Amino acid sequence: MSGYACVSLVTALNLILDPNEENFVLLNDTPFLFFAKYKDLVTNENIKYFYFPLSTGKNHAFGDKDWRNNRIRVEQKCFNLISKDSRSKVVALGNRFAERMSEDYGLFFGKDDFLQNGLFFDRYSNYLDKKFANQDFKKFGIEVEKDSKLIFAWGRCSIAKGFKELALAWAKIYKDLPDHFLILQMPNNSGEPEYFKEVQDILKNTSRYIVINDFNPEIWKTVLRTENTSVVCIPSLMDPFPHTSIEAKLFSKDMNFLTIISDVDGAVDAFNTGEALYVDARNPEEFSKRLIEAATMDTESRRKIIDRNQGTIEIFNFPKILKKFIENNLQ
Repeated sequence: MSGYACVSLVTALNLILDPNEENFVLLNDTPFLFFAKYKDLVTNENIKYFYFPLSTGKNHAFGDKDWRNNRIRVEQKCFNLISKDSRSKVVALGNRFAERMSEDYGLFFGKDDFLQNGLFFDRYSNYLDKKFANQDFKKFGIEVEKDSKLIFAWGRCSIAKGFKELALAWAKIYKDLPDHFLILQMPNNSGEPEYFKEVQDILKNTSRYIVINDFNPEIWKTVLRTENTSVVCIPSLMDPFPHTSIEAKLFSKDMNFLTIISDVDGAVDAFNTGEALYVDARNPEEFSKRLIEAATMDTESRRKIIDRNQGTIEIFNFPKILKKFIENNLQ
């Protein structure tokens, strides 16, 4: 399918681009690495190409072994082709993912070779001045005791997101936090139904939890602006730079929750060390201890960590990020 898409793109570029103008093409997502094999079919040579992979076979370490090894082999060939072309370069989503691609594929990234992940803040403004209570979940068909404190994680149901690791940590400590309730919003839409069942099976041996198989963004926005939300987890294992980490940072303004961030992938790019609690999400003992630490932290210490995020959130204002990228690369 990637080959067909690349051939179609060649046709489109040959039809619409003016060779008398300077042209720029941003190839967004990993399948378009394959375009490096087809680029010479474009007749216009007045083009600069920016390849913007959002995952790699080595970073997403799961799935069929033969298929994955073939993916890695082809990705390496494409990266080699791009590196030899003076009109092309690979752009990284974040610092941690750039490090991984350097280690795994031998790539080099200069200071202008980043189009950092970010958010259009205006799209969230209608929620950032609101606060909710547990009773407000009833409109989504979710029942939670009005005084329960909440531990929350959200994202598509995938091994890459670390929900299993969070479930295992919860299974270790749910009895130690009798006033807390775990909410996982993990829509089963990633083609990994066995993983969805595995997470549910782990949680069946615990209590005070709910798994929400619903993509509805109004749910996670409401939970993040709920006053009883105590801990937000970003336990991802194989994400270059998940939006959820920036969303947690943005929504923490004037709220009471601490963020626990997995330090094994790009989620950490959203938080300095004093702005969240880092954890190796693959270590259930460490993860469970971090959950208890975050849930029981005194108010003054908690407030300091939460409020530091407002001093750095502007770094993730995507219109400004894109403007800087254009100034550094397209002029």
